[in-house]
Amino acid sequence: MSDLLTPHETKAEAYFCPSCGAPVEVPTVLFGGPTPVICSACSWTGTHVQLAAYPFKHGFADDDAIVEAMATDLRNVLAKTAAQTYGSFLLKWGFLDQPIRAEQLGAYISAISRAVLKTVIETRRVIVEEKARERIRKSE
Repeated sequence: MSDLLTPHETKAEAYFCPSCGAPVEVPTVLFGGPTPVICSACSWTGTHVQLAAYPFKHGFADDDAIVEAMATDLRNVLAKTAAQTYGSFLLKWGFLDQPIRAEQLGAYISAISRAVLKTVIETRRVIVEEKARERIRKSE
C-alpha cells in the first residue's frame, strides 16, 4: 500500500555512485538505453542503470517546483529579516533611489535569494563529494 500516491505526491528517484555512495546527477534520458554517467566525487564511470537508486515521493510537481518553493521560502526569510539592511546597502551604492519602492526592493530580494540558493545547493554538492572522498581515503 505504500506505493500508492496521494493526488499531491510525485514519484522520484535519487541516484548514488556504487563505488563511493556519493549522489550522482543523471541526465534526462530521452531515447532509453543506458545513459553514461561519471561520479564527480570518485570519478567512477558507468551507466545510469548501474547506479544505486532510492525511490521516494514528494509533494511537488517536479524538481523545478522544489527549487521554486525553496527560493520562495528564502525570499520570505530575507524579506522579514534583512530587507532593511539590503535596502540600505542598495540605496548607498545607487541601486535604489529615494523614495524606495517596495516592488524594486522586492525584485532585488528575490534575485538575492535565488543567487544564495544556487550557492547553497552548490556548496552542499561540494560537501557531499568531499565526504565521499574522505570515506574512500579511510577505506584504503
